[in-house]
Amino acid sequence: MEPFTFDLTPIHSATVHGYRGLMGPFGAVTVCAEVTKQSGCRNQVVVDGDRLPRAVFTSGREGGRPALPGGRLTLDGTEVALDLRGEGFLKASRWLDVRCGERSYVYRSTGPSGPGRDVTLRRPGAVVTIRRAVGHLGIERTGTAEGSVDATDLAVALVLEPADTSALTRAGTLLDASIGILGFRDTRGDGRTV
Repeated sequence: MEPFTFDLTPIHSATVHGYRGLMGPFGAVTVCAEVTKQSGCRNQVVVDGDRLPRAVFTSGREGGRPALPGGRLTLDGTEVALDLRGEGFLKASRWLDVRCGERSYVYRSTGPSGPGRDVTLRRPGAVVTIRRAVGHLGIERTGTAEGSVDATDLAVALVLEPADTSALTRAGTLLDASIGILGFRDTRGDGRTV
């Protein structure tokens, strides 16, 4: 497939926060962090698109933005394995392994830390990158799809976009370590900390 670019424009309401855009040959898509009835917080992200599988990411914590630690991801109702990995405090040594059937992805924070960071989802032969849209009026994110990117690749990359990925950054790692030292340990859903 030919590489293509896309723009994501913001959606904001009392119950939904997210993006919408056109994904090249895959058509229109919406990416929404929805307020769930149980908690009243935006702890679930849903991707719906013309030619994409329905992707749902549910946060591993209550309150605030959906977060990677302890999160669950499904594609068309099928569970996708997530494993938050780290080998140190540097951003380059932290990533999320995503396993969807026979596919294996690496999801990393690649740009400056903080809200609106840049991220990359990569599998052999396909890369989806989403960046801040600095200087693009009315557009919040821009993206590129390179290689043999398909609907599943886009759905996985887009559903993680509104999530709190601070666990993939140095600042997030240091904050988590500080919380652990103070005795407020945030486990990652499997009893271990990262």
